[in-house]
Amino acid sequence: MGEARRRQSTTAGHESAESLRGLGQALASLLEAAGSGSGPSSIDGLLRFGQSRAVGARWGSVVLQRQGRFHTLASTGETAAAIDSTQFRAGRGPAIDAMLEGGTVLTADVSEDERWQPLGRGLRERIGVRSMVAYRLDLLDGDEEAAALCFSSDRVDAFSRHDVNRACSSRATPR
Repeated sequence: MGEARRRQSTTAGHESAESLRGLGQALASLLEAAGSGSGPSSIDGLLRFGQSRAVGARWGSVVLQRQGRFHTLASTGETAAAIDSTQFRAGRGPAIDAMLEGGTVLTADVSEDERWQPLGRGLRERIGVRSMVAYRLDLLDGDEEAAALCFSSDRVDAFSRHDVNRACSSRATPR
């Protein structure tokens, strides 16, 4: 990824690079809580937890790239899967960038973010997506697969490190 694009990825959504790293660390803590038994006990539980409490997301998914093809491994429903499919067809978007380029990708308003046009405007018009955050998941089984935890909202600037940190500190199991 070029240096200009790297800077743009870390500052999208009016978040500083430091704040975006903090958001990534908070999402990693949420995943750690899920694996430790003190948080959600499954991928679906993690998505419901993130949707309801972690980041105030309306939709969530875990996406996977295997053998060069993108798949939705788990989602909060049809709308989340449609958000993923739209990105897969375009071959780009926050989820794909997080998977392939690493780190945390945040956009305060995908419909206004020049990195993903006309995809972002289409997501807003067809589905109502405004904010998105995606976090690369490091897989233990090799270099051929990549995955990302993704949350989307119908609100502008919906995601912050504070929201994710609050969820991680609660460590409550979702209902």
